[in-house]
Amino acid sequence: SSGINAEWPLRPGYAELLSEETENSVDTYDPFWLENPERTTNSYKTDIVLPGIIVSFLEYENPESFKKDENDQFKEKWPEVDITLSKMKSIKRDLLKVAEAKHLPIMVLCYSYCYFETLAFSKYINKANRKLAAGACLMLAKKFLSCHICILSELTEILRVSSRDIIAEEFKVLAALKFSLHYPHSAILPHYKRLMGMPIDH
Repeated sequence: SSGINAEWPLRPGYAELLSEETENSVDTYDPFWLENPERTTNSYKTDIVLPGIIVSFLEYENPESFKKDENDQFKEKWPEVDITLSKMKSIKRDLLKVAEAKHLPIMVLCYSYCYFETLAFSKYINKANRKLAAGACLMLAKKFLSCHICILSELTEILRVSSRDIIAEEFKVLAALKFSLHYPHSAILPHYKRLMGMPIDH
């Protein structure tokens, strides 16, 4: 997106607290786990076979029905995640708005997405704390990558939470991530490519 600094890579910082070599317990983290290849459009195709011809009809599905089906399929696939797919997507869009408003390096946003998804998959994220946790993820990513751009006011405005609560949430999120904020490029790159509109190889 045009509002983000697309530089890759950005040198990790935060070295006084965290080791760059320390991998998260999310050795199992999969940057593709939120994808649902079976639901990439909100229309259904019906084929009718006639003598000598096949006629295809695309049946439109309204957005609310599509969102419900997508959430239901996600819950069936990942019952341990205590937040809907649509809410996760919405939060990630909010973080993108903050990044665009402050021209954050894209790597900061990529890392924050990894943190947030990891927390969701480890049952830390729920409907009540999702906004605070997301804000804390972006704050931690910014600090880890030694980005000195102030984002707190934008976070409070876009996420509609208090700055005091975001700051209080930071340590909880850091502990939930087991104090390991470094992710390998293989985890970061798919997020980078999505944000840049580039094709992604699984």
